[in-house]
Amino acid sequence: MEDFKVNYYADHVKFMLFLLDNRNEINTLESCSGKFSCVTEEALLRDIGSRAYYASYLSARDKLVSANMLADQASVNHTGVKNKLSRQFKTFLMELKEIREKADYDTKTIFNFPQSTTTTKLYPLVRLESIMGRFVNGTANSITP
Repeated sequence: MEDFKVNYYADHVKFMLFLLDNRNEINTLESCSGKFSCVTEEALLRDIGSRAYYASYLSARDKLVSANMLADQASVNHTGVKNKLSRQFKTFLMELKEIREKADYDTKTIFNFPQSTTTTKLYPLVRLESIMGRFVNGTANSITP
């Protein structure tokens, strides 16, 4: 069941990124059918930010539990997982958590990812997908000190 959640969240992020990349076609569908009225760029970005954190967190948690580096899944919390990670992966997870909290709870402002100093607008999304991929595709040994 837990592998399903990790795969679901990771696949969900990839699907949301696909929708974002193809939003012109979606807007055409929306105007034709009226069935996609809730698909806005901001909604997609919020969903991506939230799901990417959970895909990464659950992946790290499951890998650490499987490697007997943490107790069973039911007794592990976010801090327990974070504290077992290498400095780099702890930083990655905290970055994703900050984005998730803003995406999920800061509803009074328009949501967007922190802008980078690079010239491409997509850099934050590419970085997020890369970080998530490192958690999902990594091993317990690759994410711990």
